[in-house]
Amino acid sequence: MAKLIGLQAGHENAKLNCDIKLRGGTGAKSAYMAGIVDGEGNIRIRQAHEKTGWKFQITLSISNTNPLLITWLTENYGGRVYTRQRRLNWKPCFDWEISCKKAYLILKEIYPFLLLKKKQAANCMILQESIARRKVGKLSEKELTERQVLVSEIKLLNMKGVPACLN
Repeated sequence: MAKLIGLQAGHENAKLNCDIKLRGGTGAKSAYMAGIVDGEGNIRIRQAHEKTGWKFQITLSISNTNPLLITWLTENYGGRVYTRQRRLNWKPCFDWEISCKKAYLILKEIYPFLLLKKKQAANCMILQESIARRKVGKLSEKELTERQVLVSEIKLLNMKGVPACLN
């Protein structure tokens, strides 16, 4: 039986069958993960200016109130889990997160199955590949501009509300 992470009172029934295996091998697992990412996931690029220059990091996260899903994610992909509860009468929410090369490998695996977040995944993979090719040192103006364009596109795609094209 899978170990559940960060369970709080009231989640005793969450220990139901965690050992469900997806049939069809890794293709089925990848398709399932893509569906989770499309529906519950967030694909983004974090950027920060530090003393040594700009730093960029791709991040894949999934939020859900069902600990079984979060357990499945950690058992199959690793990552970190955070628990939060916004209001006392709400169920706790579990946030699963993975970043950098590990996030890249997941995005590469699920990319063919993504429907809604394909462009965000593509931008993150482009960024991670440019990070992997790069040696240490400060980014050139061209590299910085290219990375900031990827960040801007993802922020636009991730905006809440009605997309501008539907107005």
